[in-house]
Amino acid sequence: MKDKKNRHGKSLLTALVLAAASLSLGTVGTVAYFQSTSTVKASVTTGKVDIKATIVDGSFTKPDWVSTSTDGTSVTLGNMAPGDRVSFPVQIENESTIATKFHVTHTITTESTDTSSLKDDLEISTTADSWLDLDANTNPDNVTVTITLPDTGTVQTYYNTKVTIAFNVEAIQKTAKVPADNQG
Repeated sequence: MKDKKNRHGKSLLTALVLAAASLSLGTVGTVAYFQSTSTVKASVTTGKVDIKATIVDGSFTKPDWVSTSTDGTSVTLGNMAPGDRVSFPVQIENESTIATKFHVTHTITTESTDTSSLKDDLEISTTADSWLDLDANTNPDNVTVTITLPDTGTVQTYYNTKVTIAFNVEAIQKTAKVPADNQG
């Protein structure tokens, strides 16, 4: 009888193991699904801000004391006297691929031996002192730079002195916030 009971227990255990195995196989079979994957790519290329300034020689009347460099990057005002004034065009070439804004600032440096007020007395202006909008790959009208040495009617202390004025054409993407206009 013990043998019969033992056989009955083994049969029950075998049946339970087989039932559990078939349930697990059935569960795996019911979890299967069809699948498909598709990929889309995005290519990102950034734009550029690229601006160049040159002095347009030959397009303005120059007194004999004014000369320009052959590469269009500088103008020399030699022997300027109180009351003299000169204006010259600066061509802006815009190769930016995005909308920009630009303006012209300037800085004045003096020679180490210059202790005069020439730097302070010069009157300097441009037609692009404030930020101007510029579309991509379009060139604006020439910017006019004007330099005046006013005649104050008093004796000046800057005989034979020299200053250098650097005009900086700055461009930035149109959507950027810009600082207040500062002149040197």
